[in-house]
Amino acid sequence: SIMSELRTNKILPRDGLPSGAYSGGIIQVRTHVKSTTVTTTANGIIELHSGTITPTSSTNKILVDVRLRGHETTGNARKWFLNVGRSVGGGAQAYPFGQFFCQNRSQLSMWGGYYPVVTDSPNTTSEVTYHINIGPWGGPGGTSFSINSMTGDAEAAGSIIVLYEVSA
Repeated sequence: SIMSELRTNKILPRDGLPSGAYSGGIIQVRTHVKSTTVTTTANGIIELHSGTITPTSSTNKILVDVRLRGHETTGNARKWFLNVGRSVGGGAQAYPFGQFFCQNRSQLSMWGGYYPVVTDSPNTTSEVTYHINIGPWGGPGGTSFSINSMTGDAEAAGSIIVLYEVSA
């Protein structure tokens, strides 16, 4: 019997990409879930979670889909920022996507959901790590922040990073 295997690292529509599209198809998906409790206090950036992907081609893009259910418990009037950092091959973090302003209600039972999605061009085939970071909005004031820590609700998966490699 004859066996064959089709392999590809590019998926492109037969008639080319539609106007405004940047991708021909999904090459791989990596999901990173944080189910442990994080309760932390800091005056600067706090890394909550990270996830890795190794692109198969340096021309491909990475779609970074962040899902965070969190709460600033004290500190900065419940105003905080979220950013997505990137490091390549274990190097220092860069912050190419800016900051996303977040604010949650004062009641502990009203935790917000925050879902930024960014597209990156890391231009590498080395391992890329994406970091979910938070910090106090508008200055160095201290902040206390929690995920997966509501008493009695068996909360888990408070932070999820889904990384999609898409062909350029």
